[in-house]
Amino acid sequence: MIINVLSLAFILGLPLLVGAVDEPVIAPGALLQIALKGIPAEDSRRLDGCYRVSSNSILRLPDLKEPLRIAGLKPSEISHSIEIAYVASGRFKTPKAETTLIAEWDRSAGPAIVMGGLVRHPGPQNFSAGMTVEQAVKGAGGIAEHGNPEIAYLYRDGKSSVLDLTDDQDKNRQLKPNDVLEVSFKSSHSAVVR
Repeated sequence: MIINVLSLAFILGLPLLVGAVDEPVIAPGALLQIALKGIPAEDSRRLDGCYRVSSNSILRLPDLKEPLRIAGLKPSEISHSIEIAYVASGRFKTPKAETTLIAEWDRSAGPAIVMGGLVRHPGPQNFSAGMTVEQAVKGAGGIAEHGNPEIAYLYRDGKSSVLDLTDDQDKNRQLKPNDVLEVSFKSSHSAVVR
């Protein structure tokens, strides 16, 4: 089942947010940066990141059992939809989402992967068969100053996994079209949990 955000807002009696006039409508394949505030810091670090909208305008987010249908929505409306979905799931009481369009996906350029988080040049990259995690990170200019080489998140088909970019097996993991790879930030409390 896909959550219809407008119906859910009505059922819960939540106000609907009208997007700003100058905001773009998000198209399938777009890359979004999503940040959640008003939630525990460890959840924010895990959930904040880059997400790709599927070809049928579906957005899959961690901790939500059902994907969000965001066809025809603007970034502010998507933020509101995310807030409603997390409240309805019982996961958070008062999340505040911020959604930013990073890049539209030019399908004519062929399949792509997306590098996000703390790399020098985040955004879509052309996908090539056999492409590895290490090649994608290098293609994004490498890990930024505050990026953590020991913690990266690979989002694939609505699921996420934690990678250690200092581990040869993880560095050599092959990517697939539409994968999103996000490098986390350094912190004195960072540790890879598997």
